[in-house]
Amino acid sequence: MLFVNSLQSTLFLVCICLFARIAYSAPVQEQDDALDKRASFYAITGLKSSGTHQRLEIRQLQKNTAQWNLYLIALNRFKEMSQSDKLSYYQVSGIHGRPFKAWDNVQFTPGQSGGYCTHDIVLFPTWHRPYIALYEQILYGIVQEVAAEMTEQRSTYVAAAKTFRAPYWDWAAPRQNGAVYPSIFKGTIQNGVSYMNINLPNGTRRIKNPLYAYSFHPLSSSDLPNNPFDIWPTTLRYPTSKDRGATSRNDAVAAQMLQSQPSYSQRFMNLLQVYYKFEHFGNEGWEPNQSGTYDSLESLHDQIHGLVGNGGHMAIIDYAAFDPIFWLHHVNVDRLFAIWQAIYPSDKNWMPAKNKINFGTAVLTAGQNVDQTTPLKPFHKDTAGNFWTSQSSRYTTSFGYSYPETTNASPASAKKAVNALYGPTSGKHISKRRKRSTPSASASSAAAAASQTAMAAAIAAGLNPELASAVAANATSTVSAALVPATSAASSSGTTPEHYTEWITNIRVAKDALQQAFFIHIFLGDFNPDPACWSFEPNLVGSHAVFTPFTNASAALNAAHRAIVTGTIPLTRTLTAHADQGLVDIDDESAVESYLRRNLHWRVTRMDDTSVPRAQVPELKVSVVSCDVTAAQAEDEFPVWGEFTVRTGVTEGRPAGLSAGEDA
Repeated sequence: MLFVNSLQSTLFLVCICLFARIAYSAPVQEQDDALDKRASFYAITGLKSSGTHQRLEIRQLQKNTAQWNLYLIALNRFKEMSQSDKLSYYQVSGIHGRPFKAWDNVQFTPGQSGGYCTHDIVLFPTWHRPYIALYEQILYGIVQEVAAEMTEQRSTYVAAAKTFRAPYWDWAAPRQNGAVYPSIFKGTIQNGVSYMNINLPNGTRRIKNPLYAYSFHPLSSSDLPNNPFDIWPTTLRYPTSKDRGATSRNDAVAAQMLQSQPSYSQRFMNLLQVYYKFEHFGNEGWEPNQSGTYDSLESLHDQIHGLVGNGGHMAIIDYAAFDPIFWLHHVNVDRLFAIWQAIYPSDKNWMPAKNKINFGTAVLTAGQNVDQTTPLKPFHKDTAGNFWTSQSSRYTTSFGYSYPETTNASPASAKKAVNALYGPTSGKHISKRRKRSTPSASASSAAAAASQTAMAAAIAAGLNPELASAVAANATSTVSAALVPATSAASSSGTTPEHYTEWITNIRVAKDALQQAFFIHIFLGDFNPDPACWSFEPNLVGSHAVFTPFTNASAALNAAHRAIVTGTIPLTRTLTAHADQGLVDIDDESAVESYLRRNLHWRVTRMDDTSVPRAQVPELKVSVVSCDVTAAQAEDEFPVWGEFTVRTGVTEGRPAGLSAGEDA
């Protein structure tokens, strides 16, 4: 028997419940006019009372048996809570979008609709911080309950529970086995249900896999009215159809995540190295003629939503938070934000005093100004009804957590940490690698493992053997490149260039362009004409995802507040690989521009893999920029980027391509 119902455990549970409920049991006095004065509020206090502890990558958490077991059991319990409970998984997930209902008695602004989430707004990174803290706080309470019920090794489990923090999924770091998308996200499928085994003190136990999906209980078509979300009983990833019986294609998700992984790590490193202002780093809104700041944390985050969801819940703002992977993804997004903060801790890098927004939410109106004191609704920091703000949530320690790269970090130590994790795919190391003729034995071994993993994932995803082989070959080259140590390359005399050139594809488009989520795929070389193959193409450099509500029709009616969003796909790694094959001289900028003119292609698809003519996508402009970069000389330094040059010769006169004289 795993659990007991002793008097001691019962009293412990009562205390936990009282602690959880007392946070919103106090009376309110003189609060926001939008609040019911008779109501009481749930206080998001974070977990600092138990100390500051690290949030861990999910594969690292898996190595801690006690915390891993507690996490899985607690997450299942959280998801099974009644959907009528304010602190249920269902209602907490619903804060982000559907069912568009007031949470914790924070009423919608008259005339506004949608969810509370702040997308395309400077508040994007800070709003999600107390949101994740709310999820973590509830989950932490359930973890304590589970630990108290253990009949064997209880002291071990209680101790593990005290330091538990919500894990993250690092989708950007290269993996030696090629598995960007962990197999635990799928588990073992039997009769449409995913299971996994956990090793408990009294033996192995089979449980439902809480990371696979959320099952609605019940599925309410009034809460979730949009077809097919109104007929799908569980959350889905890359669904097989729009029918009630659709299933997730996790193998296809794994294959395309692997295909695009180099793009993630390059984009994040570029963000850290170039985007030192919060307003540029955090959100994806377009600023005219700022060709060097087309990317953002939000845009990178969108790419993961698109590739994981691909027509399923994660791909649509209204429904994304119901998928359990949403929380792992967003803890990682918060981590990337925290790393940026560690590198740029000064107030001069922080949020500007005045920021006009072009995209409204349930409580914010398009056209209004926001700043670091704007309430991050609906998240109360105390029972009196005061809200968290960007300033009060600025530091992760306010919520009792940190990350491996940010614990007691200085700018130099944070740079060293990310250089070790993601730096091998940066331009500096790529330039050095190009002069190397023989990969290391460890890189060769890792590449072979990656090839086998990628081949298995690609075949499982339903790709034909030829295309599956190409995907596997691409994974091999990716891992071979990514795992070469920088010190090895630097040790060869005469092989360290002082300068190199970064090449980047810039993309901008109206967020409501297709009235639904969509992809813009960037290729360097020929590609299969079948749009269903584009996310897996060997010559795919990356896919930019536009993450939207289910419908954006209202935005299209108000051109003054139409959201134009931007993103990037770095080209340097792929150009270097082509240079290794003798296809282009990467040190000759005019030769590279001519090569890109002939071989760079872009295409647009909806989430159902149907194509859209490029010229018919409102506000779509694709351009190419280059930048001379001075390489860093130490492990705790970043390269120094110069001015960006817009290469209109690559895109001039092409469908949706930027031409000379147009705003960059």
